[in-house]
Amino acid sequence: MHLAAAGREGAFAGFGQPGAPGTDEFWAGVAAPASVPDGDGGWVTLFLWRGSGPVTVEFESWSDPVPLRRLDGSDCWYAEVRMPARLRVTYRFVTGDASHADPFNPAGAGGDRSIVATPDAPEQPHWPLVGADAVLPVPRTRIRWASERLGGRRTVRVHP
Repeated sequence: MHLAAAGREGAFAGFGQPGAPGTDEFWAGVAAPASVPDGDGGWVTLFLWRGSGPVTVEFESWSDPVPLRRLDGSDCWYAEVRMPARLRVTYRFVTGDASHADPFNPAGAGGDRSIVATPDAPEQPHWPLVGADAVLPVPRTRIRWASERLGGRRTVRVHP
């Protein structure tokens, strides 16, 4: 894990995050999620949340939920998630019964979802970024399939 070797002051410096987590300087400069190569052709992606209670990051049709860990009693919660090459997926943070888009990620999917893509993922011009305030129609048509090439089961929503 990257964090264990860094100490709190530079805990997320390897991901390009400035300052000591939990400080005003840190929160003002957060740009997350942030990915670094894992050395095996994939990525380690840092997810950050600011708050007081437990939080989980949930991905749509890709991974089991990942609980975030609190850093030294601060308001900084984090998870370092291993991701395969060329992945693009929607995700949300869950705290108690509430779901939230990532406040540090401008790549929104409307409402309570955000989009994360590894740096090597191809451009996706047909997947527009939608802010958290936008209300999207929920498409009725969904296609689910298992794909060895894509590394598991996927859900695609068909928008008219």
